[in-house]
Amino acid sequence: MKILFIDDEPYRHELVDSYLAEDHNIIHVYNAEEAIEHFKLNPSIDLAMFDHDLGNYIDGGDASVLHRNGSALASDILNILLEEEFPKKVIVHSMNFNGASNIYSKFYSAKVPVEIRMFSNDMLMELVEELKGK
Repeated sequence: MKILFIDDEPYRHELVDSYLAEDHNIIHVYNAEEAIEHFKLNPSIDLAMFDHDLGNYIDGGDASVLHRNGSALASDILNILLEEEFPKKVIVHSMNFNGASNIYSKFYSAKVPVEIRMFSNDMLMELVEELKGK
């Protein structure tokens, strides 16, 4: 399975690798700019895992509109990709519930299967078990 993990915290990337890298192709991106570039070049993602707070992100290339969250990133991804290029599934793993809800609603409105989970070792263990069946 091809998993795009979007988070600006390096320790979370290490945890994802420790649980998932053996059986899955994990693509690590640390900010919104990297995520946009990846989606433009390689849109076929089985699972995208989004954090909300991603550092500086300039929405749509407009330098006057500076965002620090995955909600703007979700909007841009949905705007640049064709519907058949959308991620097959999205997990929002933010500790920021309001931000996670915003990302959730954008993907849900686009009919992308999406869920919110709190990032933790338990969440990763559950994900490992779920992915074993696929």
